[in-house]
Amino acid sequence: EKIWETPSQLKNPESISFDSNKSLLYVSNVNGNPEKIDHNGFISKVSSTNGTIIELNWVSNLNAPKGIDIDNNTGKIYVSDITELIEIDSSSGEITNHYPALANSSLNDVAIDKKGNVFVSDPPNNAIFTLDTENANSSKSLQIWLKSNELNGPNGILIDHGKNHLVVASMGKDAGTIKAIDLNNKTIINIGEENKTVPVGVLDGLQMSNDEKFYYVSDWKTGNIYIVDVSGKGYHPLFNSPIQGMADFKFIGSEGKLIIPLMQDNKIIAFRMNEN
Repeated sequence: EKIWETPSQLKNPESISFDSNKSLLYVSNVNGNPEKIDHNGFISKVSSTNGTIIELNWVSNLNAPKGIDIDNNTGKIYVSDITELIEIDSSSGEITNHYPALANSSLNDVAIDKKGNVFVSDPPNNAIFTLDTENANSSKSLQIWLKSNELNGPNGILIDHGKNHLVVASMGKDAGTIKAIDLNNKTIINIGEENKTVPVGVLDGLQMSNDEKFYYVSDWKTGNIYIVDVSGKGYHPLFNSPIQGMADFKFIGSEGKLIIPLMQDNKIIAFRMNEN
């Protein structure tokens, strides 16, 4: 069931992060061409309680911001912006750092582990970068953590702390699937059999269920979210009718909410998600 939707004032919203300390959503707005350095992308602040847009242009002068995540321990927000990762202070909205990737990067999703290490996917380079935040000195930089054609256009990423895996949803050239990477030795692991027990598609957003038994992964092409067994035993679609233009959604387990940005409709919608 739908709980709320924002007014259609957002501009190509792509991704959402949840500030659990403030019950706030930070929404990345591409606002135009997703590959263009045009300085018109921005971050909005939205209430997770009722979908009120608290501040539309909270952080502006970005290009085409996409993946966004917050380290709730430090209050730092990390957002991918084509060729660089941007660091924002969530209390002031100030941009505190720019970390460049490669000149031909098109950075996408961002995931932060419990130690505060930041991972970001780069589909065109079949790469995952990491920002080593444990490094106390100021010379932090984005480094290629893993580059492999097997990643096949890595888009959505997620830390599965229970399995110590980085889970990757790929878009491929035409289609990709969902795989896991061992965080210790960087081995790429097949979760299941493609098209049989794990989905194949233009996979985008990736989240995990509260009980850590399922991954939720969205398919840009079919406009659906698939519920995938973490041990590769099978999957099924969540929605009876597709939702077109669904981008990198967020599942807030503590509130049982599924929050979906609709890129073409310039709004986000929230659903109550019963996991039983």
